[in-house]
Amino acid sequence: MVQTWPRLRFADRSAPGSSGESAWGRHFNTASSPILAGPSMVLGPDFSPRRPSLGNSSQEGSPLSGGGHDCSPPTGVMEAVGVAPDGAQLIASGFSNEIVETILHSRAPSTRKLYAWRRFTPSLGRHPLVSRFLRGVLRLRPPVRSRVPTWDLAVVLEAFCKPPFEPLEEISDRFLSLKTAFLLAISSLKRVGDLQALSVAPSYLDFAPGMAKAFLHPKPGYIPKVPSSVLRPVVLEAFCPPPFREPEQQKLNCMCPVRALDAYVHRAALWTDQLFVCFGPSNKGQPASKQTLSRWITDAISVAYESSEPPSPLGVKAHSTRGMVASKAFLSGAPLQDICNAAGWSTPLTFVRFYGLDLPATPGSSALSS
Repeated sequence: MVQTWPRLRFADRSAPGSSGESAWGRHFNTASSPILAGPSMVLGPDFSPRRPSLGNSSQEGSPLSGGGHDCSPPTGVMEAVGVAPDGAQLIASGFSNEIVETILHSRAPSTRKLYAWRRFTPSLGRHPLVSRFLRGVLRLRPPVRSRVPTWDLAVVLEAFCKPPFEPLEEISDRFLSLKTAFLLAISSLKRVGDLQALSVAPSYLDFAPGMAKAFLHPKPGYIPKVPSSVLRPVVLEAFCPPPFREPEQQKLNCMCPVRALDAYVHRAALWTDQLFVCFGPSNKGQPASKQTLSRWITDAISVAYESSEPPSPLGVKAHSTRGMVASKAFLSGAPLQDICNAAGWSTPLTFVRFYGLDLPATPGSSALSS
């Protein structure tokens, strides 16, 4: 004998005779779900309380038993929002309440919650009128960029001349990595992605006689963020190299990027052709990602401030080194076109609009003029 599956109808919440309402109907009509408030889902008058059995009927809480509490999903708006559209579509297709409940439970509870969030969260930002409105707000009320830096380069460079960043031969791999990454960032004006692409393969890294300069090239096939920009090698010049005529020169040499790079290359476990590698015990020698390099640069600033008197700045980003260094180099007399060429900016307007900072010249800015 063919089992006739009961069809569903929609009735008003206040309609009488809803005693046969299923667990799903009770779940959707909870007062705590304002999104789904409205018509309630109940079974039609032809609904039979007898359920088709696919196994031992005496087993309580059968997966297909609408009366068993095991089939009811956890209460909560997130669950209801996620499964209501799916359930409504299945019901409109003619499936019974029992089959709908079983189909909806084909996903794990965690999957249903994630699915609900990703699928049914409103995407108002994609509406054409909303997009045009936001663009209009941006034109009428353009964001005001602060030209006051949140950190001082002089404080960081001064901290690099003492522990925990010196003596260079005795410091840990972590502090050597932080110091080298930061000095290369401020000396080259490169983005983090450009630094991550630097290679130590043969003919891609070279030191001039007497450690006066260092030449670095990116890995073969690297495409910069701005493809139209000329891909130039990174040229680092030594700062106050030996022999020293006075103690102050020896101190300033602690800020030298060539010196830090030489120490880093000889110590780092270079298991790859990438310059910067991880120093942690679990991934030592593995290529450092752009996110890792960004963290190294910001950590270098934080550690430098912790070893000094000023309080640590908040919200420091690795990208802020470009504006800081470009502004200090410009104040120290470096040609603006040379700064743009080093940073990969097509026109000086980019520096003026987005990176120029209003700051006085501070100790250490002369280290960037070259």
